[in-house]
Parts: sequence; C-alpha cells; structure tokens
Amino acid sequence: MTVERLVNFITTNTPIQIIAVIDHTSNAESVGLSLPPLKVLALSNANVGTGYMQLDQRYAIEAPLRICIWEDAGGQVHVMYNGFEHLRQRFCIDADISLPQTIFNAITNGATGRDNTTIPPPPLGNCDPSDLDFAGLVIKESQNSVPVTVNELINAFEGTPIRVILNFDHQANAFNSGLALRPTTVVWFGNPVLGTPVMNSNLRAGMDLPQKVLVYEDEDGKVYLAYNNPNYIRDRYDIQDQSEIFTTFVNVLNRFTDIATTESSPSICVTPLFDLQTTFAGATLYFVHAKGGILCVLESFHSVVSCTEAKGAQYGQHNKGKSAFVTSN
Repeated sequence: MTVERLVNFITTNTPIQIIAVIDHTSNAESVGLSLPPLKVLALSNANVGTGYMQLDQRYAIEAPLRICIWEDAGGQVHVMYNGFEHLRQRFCIDADISLPQTIFNAITNGATGRDNTTIPPPPLGNCDPSDLDFAGLVIKESQNSVPVTVNELINAFEGTPIRVILNFDHQANAFNSGLALRPTTVVWFGNPVLGTPVMNSNLRAGMDLPQKVLVYEDEDGKVYLAYNNPNYIRDRYDIQDQSEIFTTFVNVLNRFTDIATTESSPSICVTPLFDLQTTFAGATLYFVHAKGGILCVLESFHSVVSCTEAKGAQYGQHNKGKSAFVTSN
C-alpha cells in the first residue's frame, strides 16, 4: 500500500511527474529468481531538474530522480531517496537545494506518516571537468551525435537479455516546459539475472539499479557518454559477496558503450529521436537526427519530408510554406 499512497500523494499534491514504476521483484520472478518486495518510482519535474543540468549535465545521470520502497525480512517497509545534499556534493553544484529537498521530504513523510531514509552524501566530488573518473562515473567521448549514440546503444542490446526500461530525453522535457538545455538523454536498462543477486545482498542497491547511461553534448559541441562505475555502486552499498557479477557489469558496460561511441555508418534511423520542433503553414515539423549524422524533417513523426547530412544544416520553408527544406553547408 505504501507505493499506492506515494503515487496518490505525488499526483494529488505536487508538480512532480511519475515517469515510471519499476518493480524489481516482478522482474526477478520473470527470470525464475526471488526478491523481497522492492519497487522504484522514477520522478521528474523539468522546472526543478533542468537548472541543475544547466550547471552540470552529468547531474542527469541521477535524473529522473528516484524513490525506492522495499520490505525487509521483518515485514517493515522502508522508503528511501537520495538526499539533495548528496546530489549537490557529487556534482559540485553550487545551487540552492532547499526547494527539491522540501518537496521530497513532503512526499515521503506525507505519504508514510513518518521520517524516511536518505542516502548520506559521498565525499565531495572532483569538480574538474577534464577528470574522466568524475564522482564515480565512467565517461567516454562519442564519435556520434547524442541521438545516434543513444540509438547505437539500444540497437546493441538487441538479441541480448538486456531490457531497455526508460529512454528519457531531458532536452525535450526541458523544451516542453519552455526551458533550454543542450542535448541530454539518459537510458535505463538492466538484466534481472545480474541485478537481482546484487539487490538480495543489499536491497538499498535498488536505488541505483537498473543501470543508467547518460549521453550529452557539452558547450563545445563534443558528445560524451557516462555511466555509474559498477564499483561505485558496490562500494556505496558495501556489497562484498558479488565480485563475479560486478566484474560482469564492468565488462558488459564497457563493451556496449564502446559500440555506442564508435563512429556509426550513415543509415536512416527506423525510430527517429526528438531534436527540435517548429510550426509553419499550420503544421508541426520535427527535426530529428538519424543514424550516422543524417538530419531528417518529419511531419507528425510519420511522413519524412527530407533528409540531409546534419553538419552545418540550415532549416527553412519552401514552395510558399507547403514543405520544408534542409540544406547542408
């Protein structure tokens, strides 16, 4: 009932949007494993999160924000979320955190009627952007655009036990709220065969599972892929008995992220990804990147108007507003 009360409280009393409800217990059962009741709510509000991402896009690895609910062996239900001081320190964000902290306190305390657990802050993160071992992250530069990198990652999972759980475009989310953000997308994915034993060792690890990959474009136009180092998760939850699984995590993540960041051969993407939209002649046009740096213009995500190389592309109207054109410099 705690999850239902949380969902009801959030939808009724806050400006927070519930993006997903992840049932780790059901996922475990789907592969013949067992796990005590454990669910995670994924929550978002662009007006809160975008400001932090504008200061440091790597914050998006923690967004959408999460509330973890689990039941221990004695039947006691626990509600946990990352304290915003943890987030501020991990990414050295020099910003007021009192509003989101107040909102999350109100959510968990109001829905459960008692104080709940926050994860204590880690040591202060290294604020040097050139440090690729930043705050427990593995960071790789990509040879592709953000949408292409994301698409290559998802395509690489095909035919494997890995399930994509969430593909969340923070730039689109910000755009829909009238805010600006450079291309920033996070993908959540997992394999319960690997994740379930980790959570059985410490149910709190459900806060950081499934695994997440962040892809973003920085102010210089360079694209990076980032993910939590599995050893960061191991150390954070003091998991001592799953060394083989964490070694597998390291190898799997390295393999698939290498595929995603390697330069892609040009071909049209089957499912275009949001990049920019505009309206003219009474129609909404969507400018989307496809694989290999191709830029396409679509109407209603179904009809392709035109495609061209994305580099130096210019957008405009043609035939008195009846169609669009995209030209490349």
